[in-house]
Amino acid sequence: MTTKEAIQAMLDGKKVRVCGWDTNFYVYISSDGYIRDNLEHLYNFENTLGWEIYEEPKPKETVTIEKWLCCAKDDMYYVFEASLSQIEYASHNKIKLLDTYEIIL
Repeated sequence: MTTKEAIQAMLDGKKVRVCGWDTNFYVYISSDGYIRDNLEHLYNFENTLGWEIYEEPKPKETVTIEKWLCCAKDDMYYVFEASLSQIEYASHNKIKLLDTYEIIL
């Protein structure tokens, strides 16, 4: 995008960055009307080609995993490990909760 388009995007409330900048570095128009970078420093806006819209990184999802001791109909025991949503719908005969932990996706 051109410098003019980048300025318009900032006026529309978006954050922009030059292609090739560090992925976490961007500029925007602050509430006081100045162009600032993500570290709140004033940015000397230049006529640069290759602007792009800065996309906020998506938050990572946390999933809770439970590990259960289960019993089959023939009195055979086994360990069943799954996320909470899978545990709720599983038709396992749960005997005892062995462990619970979280993973980040």
